[in-house]
Amino acid sequence: MGYESFVIKDPRVAKIIENAKKFDIEALENEAMLKTLLASQKFTLSQNERDSIEEIFVKLMKIEEEIQLSN
Repeated sequence: MGYESFVIKDPRVAKIIENAKKFDIEALENEAMLKTLLASQKFTLSQNERDSIEEIFVKLMKIEEEIQLSN
């Protein structure tokens, strides 16, 4: 297995991982997950749906923060 197998080929994925490392967001350092997200079919969401998704992510980030503080 050569070095080529470790090189990220999609520049968008590389940039997201770079920023995730800079801001210490481990969840976005997963190349396979990012490739899946970026390859997914685009669809439109209503403002209400976007607000609901935002609320979910905010709650998940708070849970993650609380877990880190308790360790």
